[in-house]
Amino acid sequence: MLKSLPVLEKDAQDILAEEVTVVVAKDLLNKLKEVFESCKERGKEEIDEVETAEFIATIDEDTSLSKKMGQVVRTSVDNVPETLEELLHRILKNHKTEGVIKWNAFLGYFTKRGMLREGESINLQLSS
Repeated sequence: MLKSLPVLEKDAQDILAEEVTVVVAKDLLNKLKEVFESCKERGKEEIDEVETAEFIATIDEDTSLSKKMGQVVRTSVDNVPETLEELLHRILKNHKTEGVIKWNAFLGYFTKRGMLREGESINLQLSS
């Protein structure tokens, strides 16, 4: 059965919306944000970016987060699970913005697609 153009457009929008949805546990999100904020340079706290390598290292050194490295934090569009440790390695490998990362770009790695495209924003859903 053929679908009308408006139905096809709505289906495409639904797929795109699903690809930018981040489902993350509230406690994990809060802890990651706390670490992100702690990595901001003194005097530049209003800027929403940190050095990528320092941020990832600080996450790894945090005792509560290091225990969660094996926890699955996202499932790709191909239904492949990814642990926190794998996600952090992917960020180090793929994030090339002059050695810094913004909070929303970091969260973009938790989406089904694995990163945001330019101009996209995240649909954040907290789980328990």
